[in-house]
Amino acid sequence: MSTNNPNTDPIRQGKIDYKRGYLTLPFTQDQFSEFISGLFGKLEELERDIECVFDVELGDVINIYYVIEDRIIQQNKGTMIQFSTKIFYDDNSSILLNKLESLSNYVEARSVIPIRMELVWEYLIQFPNKTVPEKQIIEIYIISDQSLHYRSSKFKFKIKYTSRSWATDIDSMLTEHIKNFITVSRQSTLKKYISSNDEVINVVITGIFILLSVIGSLIIAKGFIYSQLKETAYLFLTNPDLNTKIDFLINHAAEGKIARFYFFLLLYLLIMILSSTVVSDIIRYQANNYTPNNYILLTKKAKKEKEKNLKIEKNQLINFLLSIVLSFIVNLLSSYIFMRLYGS
Repeated sequence: MSTNNPNTDPIRQGKIDYKRGYLTLPFTQDQFSEFISGLFGKLEELERDIECVFDVELGDVINIYYVIEDRIIQQNKGTMIQFSTKIFYDDNSSILLNKLESLSNYVEARSVIPIRMELVWEYLIQFPNKTVPEKQIIEIYIISDQSLHYRSSKFKFKIKYTSRSWATDIDSMLTEHIKNFITVSRQSTLKKYISSNDEVINVVITGIFILLSVIGSLIIAKGFIYSQLKETAYLFLTNPDLNTKIDFLINHAAEGKIARFYFFLLLYLLIMILSSTVVSDIIRYQANNYTPNNYILLTKKAKKEKEKNLKIEKNQLINFLLSIVLSFIVNLLSSYIFMRLYGS
């Protein structure tokens, strides 16, 4: 390595011990320090999460590789230090591949489903305003909804850089390219609304269920009171004997018919409120299961799982709507039966 002071250069002073060996680099001391700092120093980071519904196959991953490689070649003097792919499976195993050829030729023989992929590019890039190349890192994470470590499926990329403009350009390119994997065809407007507003739908349906129960109770109580008044009025109008009227009132009170009615009415309301929690759980379960699955299609089992789940997804809307309709039918039927028993 040459220095800024030629008088201290051992070559110029003739003090080279060739038995020990020397390495001469085409850098000044300042340039070498800058190179080491860019290679091992702490890089700045740019991160982005894209939550979406996607299908990713091996060809898509390889396509991402070439998209990044082409952009680096076109715009920068860059040299790839390393490319690696780590694949995580649903049996808690993983595999690390350190070459594109290894990834392209990799065939998983086990019956497992990929749940996450981590792709990492490391480059040395010579920027126009720099005297030495600097290390840049691009990390892409493909996370399916079957991964227990993440709440939602998404593409996530992290760019570690020394040049902000370069990182912004890579971020914009990747964000645009990821749109190719979003399977919007499996997400109709209704499906999107249900999957993104499941809590609101659950509260509304449960509220309507309870409201119908209260309205039914009021109608039943009104019918019961009317029937009691009608019975009493008829006896008072058709029977002028005072003792008979008094006996009727005493017997009526002794039977406890009114108290018994309001006891069962209160019990009915409590049962309907408890039923509303069951309805809430059913609606929430159907809404949560209504979200389409995402797939990393690198194995035969993953492809079979996709085919099976697509058949299930076709019936999810029917099951969701049917659960709502059945909850209302049960509510109205319960109110009708109670009204027939005590409302008249």
